[in-house]
Amino acid sequence: MIQTYMLLLILMTLSSLSCAENKTEVTVSCPEHRNAFGASCYEFVGLRRSFSGAQAWCERHGGHLVFIRDEGTQYFLQRHSDPKKDLWFGAASSASTNLQYPPTAGGPLTWLDGSDITYSSWVSSPQPGAACGHILRDSGFQWEATRDCNKRLPFICQFESGRSIACAGHNTTLRCGSGRVLMIDGGFYGRKNIHYCRSSPLTPPTQFQCGWVDAAEALRAHCHGRQVCQITEVMHTFGEPCPQLGSYLSLDYHCREGLTLSVSAVAAVSDDISISVNWLLDLQRGDLNCKLTTGDGHIIYLRSPEGLESGVVHKYAHPGSFVVAVECTGSDTHITAQKIIDIQEPIRNFGVITCYAGKLSFHAANCKALYKEPFQIQMEVNAGTNVTYRIQSDEMLLPGLSVVRGNVPQNITVTPQMVEQLGPGCHQLTIYASNMVTFPKMSTNLQVCVLEKVSGLQAFVVTEQDDCLDSTDITVSVSLERGVPVLLLFTFTGDDNSFTETRKMNTRKDVFHIGHQIHGSVQVKLKAWNVFSSSEVDMFAFCSKDSAATVAKKHIRVARSSQTIDAKPSESVDKKEKIELSLHDVQNLNDNSKRYQWSCTNPCKCQFSSDGLTYEIRKDCVPTPFEFNKYHFKVINKADNNVDDSVSICITLTPKKMSKASITCTDGCNQVQIVKDVKLKITCDGDDCENHVWYTEDQRVYSQWLVSLNQL
Repeated sequence: MIQTYMLLLILMTLSSLSCAENKTEVTVSCPEHRNAFGASCYEFVGLRRSFSGAQAWCERHGGHLVFIRDEGTQYFLQRHSDPKKDLWFGAASSASTNLQYPPTAGGPLTWLDGSDITYSSWVSSPQPGAACGHILRDSGFQWEATRDCNKRLPFICQFESGRSIACAGHNTTLRCGSGRVLMIDGGFYGRKNIHYCRSSPLTPPTQFQCGWVDAAEALRAHCHGRQVCQITEVMHTFGEPCPQLGSYLSLDYHCREGLTLSVSAVAAVSDDISISVNWLLDLQRGDLNCKLTTGDGHIIYLRSPEGLESGVVHKYAHPGSFVVAVECTGSDTHITAQKIIDIQEPIRNFGVITCYAGKLSFHAANCKALYKEPFQIQMEVNAGTNVTYRIQSDEMLLPGLSVVRGNVPQNITVTPQMVEQLGPGCHQLTIYASNMVTFPKMSTNLQVCVLEKVSGLQAFVVTEQDDCLDSTDITVSVSLERGVPVLLLFTFTGDDNSFTETRKMNTRKDVFHIGHQIHGSVQVKLKAWNVFSSSEVDMFAFCSKDSAATVAKKHIRVARSSQTIDAKPSESVDKKEKIELSLHDVQNLNDNSKRYQWSCTNPCKCQFSSDGLTYEIRKDCVPTPFEFNKYHFKVINKADNNVDDSVSICITLTPKKMSKASITCTDGCNQVQIVKDVKLKITCDGDDCENHVWYTEDQRVYSQWLVSLNQL
């Protein structure tokens, strides 16, 4: 009966085009009608079969009903399944002896290979008597256990890479891809599992004995080292360990290259390079003709070796990546193998060419960077390929760079975060250049000076009360919050002469003695700058016989800001309307450590203080006609509440009938002096020029002067 049934199975297999031969590929690359996930291929079969019929269909094609062992497999199958269909999967009762009919005594469900189900997604726990499992439609891909294993459902087959089960009567062929051969890892013939290769749908005897024999050696002798192997031939060499249920052949295997090609991955130009070929083929099947190509135009023919290994020595004249390949052909064999070798040129004589910070460039001997801003270091080697650059400052590792051609100038960018870690001041950097063929690695030193933008400049003239007329110099005290070292340019303009002098300032506070006397009033302009920014302040000093040798007290102006305020529609309007204030350049106003504040204090129609980068003046806050309200914008350091920068704008209301008024200076205008009067003149378009309110601002204190003028 069993022989007759096996013959029928063979005839049915041969009559089906899709089941003509089971060819198992050890690769995660799957045929078009299957989907790859992990190390298996999966096929979603629309045919309707009973549970055992579905398992038999999968076995004939080299697989089994799918095992859903983890959440990843669950989600993968869910994405590719029709949620409107029930689907068999490979869970069955461990106590079931006949999957054609519900068992009389059920055990816990396991996977068909007998392993425990450790991951599950049951709709509800399987009830006693449940014999098999399926995915329940419209349930979000949850599982259901059922007693009725004979209902006909679609199913999912799993084809595991490197594992095959050959049932009696199946013409099973193992096949490796081009250039690869079979390596047998293990196998047995017999039966270890009640569910695999059920040759008969009839209920077997209630008591039976099954065994198995180790088939690894027989499989190795028959298939090891071959590209294609018919394992059905091996099954006939064993007895029958399980005569009542029938036996099957289970084996584990993998495919590997038919020969191995050994060559160094990296070598230097003109080095002696050993290339060896090791054959893993079944050489008894016939002689092989092999040729070796080195990738640089050389071809070497290898004869069939007496042993299993052959080798050559080769030199490369130029750097580059080369494909070393060996090809062996025989009567029924075509095997290839290839490796890539990277030929590099050793590094010689490298160094830094230039440094770049923003739009500025510096010679390597004078490299500078702006604090909290990126900068680039440009370097070059005289010779060398596949060069890796690495920058280090003490224990701090800065960014690196890998390039193919080292003799082409390359820029390494140091990030703003790294510059901030370095901090202001001069730092000694060590730059390393290396590749796989340069020993030891080469290095060079680079000094980089990190500078801050100039800010917080303050200065005043210091002169002794009793001897200002007798003093031979002018003493100026200067302080700077950030930006040192800087150059200072002093410009002195007196009643009868003017002169300039330049000094260097390396500390935040210093006193400078300028070798000139003070005669009368002197206007002092001070400019402090480094390569990235500058700042200015103005001062006045005065000394005469009538002044009792006094000097103007400390006159300090906050450094002129690089910012300007835009007023929309204008800072001078002819009617009460809202005015929008904004900064002309906001690109650099994005520092989270700063606070940006608008304010307007007395005299101001609507006094306030508010944070932000813009501010809107309401209509009712516009000044009364001919009055000025001064609006301030300040950049405040959150850490110490110090003002880092400030700028202001005056807002006024000029009615239309006065919009053509003009003010001119008629006397004392050039080089304004403390001891001289200044005359201003207002001219109106028309016969009626009303009284006007005049304002003047002193940096030390705000004062208002009310002047009544008649039309001139």
